[in-house]
Amino acid sequence: MVTHATSARTRGRRLGALGVLLAIVGGGAWTCELDPSRQPPAGDLPRSIDQVLAAASELELFALDPWSEDAEQRTDVPILHDFTVLGQRTVSAPEVHDLRELVLRGIHEPPKLPFTCFEPRHGLRARAGGHVAELVICYECARMRTYLDGRRLRDVLTGNVVEPKVTALYEAHGLKIAPHGGGSSALTSERL
Repeated sequence: MVTHATSARTRGRRLGALGVLLAIVGGGAWTCELDPSRQPPAGDLPRSIDQVLAAASELELFALDPWSEDAEQRTDVPILHDFTVLGQRTVSAPEVHDLRELVLRGIHEPPKLPFTCFEPRHGLRARAGGHVAELVICYECARMRTYLDGRRLRDVLTGNVVEPKVTALYEAHGLKIAPHGGGSSALTSERL
């Protein structure tokens, strides 16, 4: 859910910052790690999420800041499940159908070795039948988090083969997607 409240990500980010420092001191580069034992199982969207997506007449698209380290400390920025919202737009048919099909295609074409990091740039929200379904998607790491009525359900693997088309749809509606590979202080100060 989009909130202006603080979150519990601070500890994780501090540990992540420690990892970056150790990688720099150790002479290595900071990258996502491959660890198949820590990956969500391949599979479909939770049925309840797919039902809401299939019945929705509109979708809210969110461009997310994957490195919004100070998001939980700020109350002046909108947040979608711990990530700063850089921009938000609403789309209707036929884009609702097209985006659902792209999400499903990505799930049915997962990578063989997804990464354990999570730096999402895409989010979406659908409403139908009195329920709200939300997806927070990281194509770089090949995972998405699913939420129903504000409650996290489970992570799902997704292939990044659909990312260019998903990003093009977001950009066609004036949303700027954060680039891959590093911080976003300029992005958070230039929110849409």
